[in-house]
Amino acid sequence: MADSDSEVEITRGEAAVKKWATMKKLSPKTADRLIELGYDSMEALSLLSEDDLGEANIPIGQTRLLLYSLKQTFPRGQAASGNNANHCNQDPQTNVDPEPNIQNIGDDDVFIRNVLGQLNGAQTQQQPSQTGPSGNMNGTNPPCTAVLDTRVNLLRSSVLADSTKKTYSSYLQPYLHFCNSKGIPLVPITPVNLARFIALLSYKLSFNSIRNYLSVVRLLHLEAGFANPLDSYYISSLLKGTKRVLGAQTVRKLPITPNILYRIFNILNFSNPKHLCFWAACLVGFFSFFRKSNLLAPSWEQFDPSKHMSRNNVRFSKTGAVIVVTWSKTIQYMQRSLLVPLPHIPKSPFCPSCILRLVFMLNPTNLPSCPAFMYTLDSKNHILSYATFLQMLKSCLSQIGLDPSKYSGHSFRRGGASFALECGLPPDLIKSQGDWKSDAYQSYLDPSLSFRVQVAERLGSEMLRRFPTPT
Repeated sequence: MADSDSEVEITRGEAAVKKWATMKKLSPKTADRLIELGYDSMEALSLLSEDDLGEANIPIGQTRLLLYSLKQTFPRGQAASGNNANHCNQDPQTNVDPEPNIQNIGDDDVFIRNVLGQLNGAQTQQQPSQTGPSGNMNGTNPPCTAVLDTRVNLLRSSVLADSTKKTYSSYLQPYLHFCNSKGIPLVPITPVNLARFIALLSYKLSFNSIRNYLSVVRLLHLEAGFANPLDSYYISSLLKGTKRVLGAQTVRKLPITPNILYRIFNILNFSNPKHLCFWAACLVGFFSFFRKSNLLAPSWEQFDPSKHMSRNNVRFSKTGAVIVVTWSKTIQYMQRSLLVPLPHIPKSPFCPSCILRLVFMLNPTNLPSCPAFMYTLDSKNHILSYATFLQMLKSCLSQIGLDPSKYSGHSFRRGGASFALECGLPPDLIKSQGDWKSDAYQSYLDPSLSFRVQVAERLGSEMLRRFPTPT
C-alpha cells in the first residue's frame, strides 16, 4: 500500500503543516491556503514546486518565503514518502552503520542544527562563567545580542553529559543514513517511515538497543517543535510486536567474585609496578562498587580530577580510607559529595586501602590532583588508563581459564555488590555504597548457589521447627 493510502499518515497531517508554517514565519492564511490546495501533510508539501504556486493566489512576499522554506526543509527536492523503487532491491541489513553527510541539513533548521552540533562536538566547549560578561547586569547596559547568543550556545551545548553525547552520536548515524538514503527530512518523520526505520534496525539490533536508538529520533523532533513520533498507537504496537519477535533479554557481564580475585592475585608479578597498580584498581573497584567513569580515565590527556579518581580524593586513616566523589552518573550538577569508605584488612593482600597507600608511596608526587592509579616504569610516570586496565583484566582471565568476553570493568561493581549481599548486608546499604539512584541495582546482584542453598536450608529448618517430625 502506498504511503498516501495509509490511515496512520493522516494523523496530525494538517497540524504538522501548520506548525511547520508557523516555525517558518508564514502567515496562517498561507498555511490554510496550502491545505486547501491539498498540501495537507509534510509528505505532500515536500512535492510542492514553484510552478504549482502560479495560480495559488498567495501574496508574492509569502510565496518567496514559502519557496525559501521549502528549499531549506527539503534540500534534496525529493518526496518525503521514501517510496523510491531504486531502494527496494537493496539488502536491508547493510545500511545501518555508514557515515552520512549532515551538510545537507537546511541552514535555517536551527533546532536540528543545535542537536547535531551538540552530538558531534561542534559547539565550542569552555568552562561556564558564573558571573557572565562585564557590564551592568541591571538592564541599563546589557550585553550585546552576539554575546548573549554565544552564551546561549554554551548553555545549550552543556545540556547533555559528554558520555551521553558520545552515545547519542552513535545512535544518530543510522537515522541520518536512513533519511538520506530515502530522500526524506529528519523531521517530521511519518509513522510509516519511522516503522520502516524500526524494521531496518530489527535486522541487527536487540529490542532494548532499538529503543535506545529511537531516543535520538525523539530528541530531534522535540527540539524542532514537533510531537514525539513514538507517542502513537501505531508505533507503540509495532514496538510491542518487535519485542515479541526479538525478545527483551539482557545479557549482562558476569561478576568478579572473591574467588576470581584470589586467582588473579596468584598470577600477578608484584615486582612490576604496573601489576601492583592494576591490583590496587581491582580492589578499589570491587570494594567501592565504583563505575568505570569514576575509577579510571581514558588517557593522560582526558584525565579530569573533578571526575576521575585522583590522589586528592583519598583520605587515609587507621580504619581504612575514604574516597570523596564530587561527580558521577548520579551527581551531574555538583549538588552533593559522596563519601565512599574502603576497609582496612590487616596484613592482607586483599586490603584495598593498604594496597592503594602502597601505590601512592611508590610513586611520590607534589601534585595532589594526579591520577590515583599511576605507576613509574623506566623512569617515566604512566597512567593506568581504562583501556590498559581492561586489557590486563582480560589477559588475567584468560590465564586462569575464564572467557574474557563475559567480563568487563563493570564486573567489579556487580561482583562487589553481590558479595555484599552474600555477607548479609541489607540492600539499602548496598544501594548507598554503590550510589544507585533507583532500584536498578537489584538486577546487578548475583547471589551464588551457596547463598541460595542457605536460603533453602533456612526455609527447611523453619518448616521443621513449626511442624516437627513425628517420633
